[in-house]
Amino acid sequence: METTETQRENDMKPPAGTVNESTLRSKAKRKGYMLHKSRQLRSLDNLGGFMMMSLCTGYIVAGDRYYFSLEDVAAWLNGKASDPR
Repeated sequence: METTETQRENDMKPPAGTVNESTLRSKAKRKGYMLHKSRQLRSLDNLGGFMMMSLCTGYIVAGDRYYFSLEDVAAWLNGKASDPR
């Protein structure tokens, strides 16, 4: 069976419903925020996830202690969730 170009492109696409970090970074930037990923070892003040910061002020607006997952970030950017503490 011969594979067409369209089939190959569909095979390379991520499954529907998955959250892409680069897409969320772009969306956050358009809304005036920056998605910041933890680069340190986990500790009491760093849970190894993501936080949202304001581009204008540099203040943390959500996810302090890096506890946002990509799904939390997507929900927060869509206005469907507040800071999930």
